[in-house]
Amino acid sequence: MLPLLALLALQQQPAALPTHRLILTPPAPAVTVGDTMRLRAELVDASGQRVPNARVSYVAGGGFSFEATIDTAGLIQTGAVGNFPVTAVAFLPGGRAITQRIDVRIVPGPVGSISAQPSSAKLLVGQKLRIRGN
Repeated sequence: MLPLLALLALQQQPAALPTHRLILTPPAPAVTVGDTMRLRAELVDASGQRVPNARVSYVAGGGFSFEATIDTAGLIQTGAVGNFPVTAVAFLPGGRAITQRIDVRIVPGPVGSISAQPSSAKLLVGQKLRIRGN
């Protein structure tokens, strides 16, 4: 009976509040295909004060990705349109780790332009015109 009471007491206790948070910037990252972006992270304690000497490292979530790569310092190099999950890991003095996941949206770049030669022409019914593009 005692183990059952202990289990019930544990279930009724409120969840422990997190003592540290990892804040990533930008908070909703989006980058154009072919560009690079650097993520930044700051570890803060329960009162919002920066934690000194916290090391932060970044890893790509989901294994191999065509969309992008990221180095341990947070530099993202994009390769294709898509969604690129990243996990930041902060190591507290003493070895405890705090993680935060973020999705980086990789969007298409601006549309290119095509110029055609000749730029204008008048044709009669049945005539053909060859257009050259640059």
